Amino acid sequence: MVIVDTVLPEGDGIEWIARMRSEFTAEQVPTIVFSLDPSLETVERAVHAGAQDYLITPFDPTVMEEKIEVLLADGLSRR
Repeated sequence: MVIVDTVLPEGDGIEWIARMRSEFTAEQVPTIVFSLDPSLETVERAVHAGAQDYLITPFDPTVMEEKIEVLLADGLSRR
């Protein structure tokens, strides 16, 4: 599992996900994006790049934990 911000020291986290998806499927590497940006455009970019979920910061750690559990359980059920 990867949890990535939209803003990374090396550049755009969403572009990083798109490059990662050229090598790994969502089932192989589940991905959650988090960001200060709540805009629909950014959420859509993240999903189109291959993220399975999106969290707007600040977020409740319990919500993040639930999202992680769902993605990991979904990945295990597909194997």
